[in-house]
Amino acid sequence: MMVQTMSIKFVQRGIKKYLKEKWDEAEDEFVKAVETNDISAKGWYYLGMCRLKQNDNEGANVSFKKAVVSAKLQEPEDQDTIRNSLLELAMVEMKSAQFIAAMGYLKKILQMEFKDNELRGTVWGILGEIYEILKKKEYALFCYRNSQKFGNRKYKKQVSQFEVENIRADDPDDKESPSLIKRKADILFNQQKYQEAITTYLEAVKMNNSKKVLSDADHADVITKIAFSYINVQDFNHARNYLQEARKLYQKAKNEEDIKTIDSTLNKLNSLMAT
Repeated sequence: MMVQTMSIKFVQRGIKKYLKEKWDEAEDEFVKAVETNDISAKGWYYLGMCRLKQNDNEGANVSFKKAVVSAKLQEPEDQDTIRNSLLELAMVEMKSAQFIAAMGYLKKILQMEFKDNELRGTVWGILGEIYEILKKKEYALFCYRNSQKFGNRKYKKQVSQFEVENIRADDPDDKESPSLIKRKADILFNQQKYQEAITTYLEAVKMNNSKKVLSDADHADVITKIAFSYINVQDFNHARNYLQEARKLYQKAKNEEDIKTIDSTLNKLNSLMAT
């Protein structure tokens, strides 16, 4: 009990110096706090914050991880420190372009139960920023819209721009997402596993008919690849039907280059079937 009391005093003194922006002096107090009590969640968290302020990202990373572990050992668990530490860990990872690791920390926060809508909106927004950096606009839009649901208006411009671009929001964690299924089918297609690709592309089409996630261009790409897969397994009747369907989609999108490609392929296919 004496150890905890001493540690709390060091934390309190450290916070006072931290608020006065005396980072090095505050750090000394938080070091004493965690040396006195190595499961001082607040001590580790603020030590991480001091190290961040002094551009010691590696030291901050270690401190925030220890803060999370220590907060889980409190009775009851120190949920606020866990959330705050996870958020800071995500920000540290983003600085070094470790975006997948950052997403992992952010998603852990969203899995927690808490009533701080501002924090939840912030987390969704940062997730959206990561997906936008990774050029996954459909996921970014999904996250930005969720951020707005919790009162965050920071991403209003991005949402408007994506809507102008006809981007359709998609949940990155939806295991039955048409976008995810399409990517699996693309892998099979590139591996020349055409029969499996056909089955998977058809599944993507079926899911998209209900969820309306794929953009017009992506939907047309799926239909085209089904057609080319059928060509490669020498099922020319099905191939022609899907090529004709793809042509209608490209006409709707006014994509002249793809229409020319489809027409050329149809001509070759018709000649082949006539022999």
